Amino acid sequence: MAGMRRSITFAIFCSGLAALAFLGCQDANAEWYGVWEGDLKRTDPAKPDDDIRRTIDLLLVTIRRDGTFEMEESGMLKTGTVRIVDGKAFLTIKRIMDRPIQQLGSGAEKMNLDLTAEIQEDGSMLFRDPGGFDDRYVTMVRRAQP
Repeated sequence: MAGMRRSITFAIFCSGLAALAFLGCQDANAEWYGVWEGDLKRTDPAKPDDDIRRTIDLLLVTIRRDGTFEMEESGMLKTGTVRIVDGKAFLTIKRIMDRPIQQLGSGAEKMNLDLTAEIQEDGSMLFRDPGGFDDRYVTMVRRAQP
C-alpha cells in the first residue's frame, strides 16, 4: 500500500514537473513570428484592381524565430535582423534585393532606418518605416504562423 502511494505521488510530481517545463519552454516572442500582410495604400483606390496595383500596395513581412526577417515592399525584397524589446520590434535592414545595404551607398543606409512594429490588442501589428517613402503606420494582419 505504501509503495502504491509513493508511485502515485511520484507520478503526480513528474506530471507537475513536466507541465512546468513545458510552460518554461514557451517563447515570449511567439506572437511576432509568422507572415504579416499590410496594404500600403499608395495607389488610387478608384482605379481598377489589377496585379500591378496590388504589387505596389502590398507589404509582406515574415518574422522568424532565428531573429531574422524578410520583407517584400512594393515588389522589392529586403532582409535583415529583428530584435524585440519591451513589446516593440526593431527590424534592421541588412540587404536589399540580395545586395548588402553598404554596397548601395550612404543614401540607401540613411533611408533605411530601423523599422518598428507593435502588436495591438486585436492581434494586428502596427508597422512603420521611418525612412521610407512615407512614414505612416501600416496595420498588418498575420496570414501564417510558423
